[in-house]
Amino acid sequence: MDNIEYYKQNFEDLKNISDDFCSKTVSQCKFTSCDFSSADLSSSSFEDCLFENCNLSLANFENSHLQNMMFKNCKILGVNFTKANQFGLEIGFKDCLIKNCNFCHMNLNKTKFENCDLSETDFIGTKLNGANFQDSKFKQVAFNNTSLEKADFRNASGYSINPFTNNLKKAKFS
Repeated sequence: MDNIEYYKQNFEDLKNISDDFCSKTVSQCKFTSCDFSSADLSSSSFEDCLFENCNLSLANFENSHLQNMMFKNCKILGVNFTKANQFGLEIGFKDCLIKNCNFCHMNLNKTKFENCDLSETDFIGTKLNGANFQDSKFKQVAFNNTSLEKADFRNASGYSINPFTNNLKKAKFS
């Protein structure tokens, strides 16, 4: 743990975060009501972290390691998650607003998107086997050449998934 800059810390109401966490190692931290809009989080390592009631609009995760990272009740607009380091990537979302985000060609098997409002977001070529979209609302979300085997869409609404261009084997729908 020699190179960990932030360990087991709680951050509340942080504002005007520009590059405070850029190229930093953050482990087992909780962020509550923080404003990360347009923050440069590139080349950082976030491990076992919780973001709750945060604004992550236009945050830059380029080359960042995101392991066991959970977003709860967060506003996430215009984030390109494909630029994050894909090795060991593990993220989850609950009660989040996710709009204009890019998850294309990522491996997001078993990822939770529970009770989220997803709009104008792309999952083209993404592996979402066993993903949980329960109770989520979809608007103009692109699924094409997406693997959704055993994905759970129960009580979700607004999705449009072509069964001829996506793998829906054993997916669950209401």
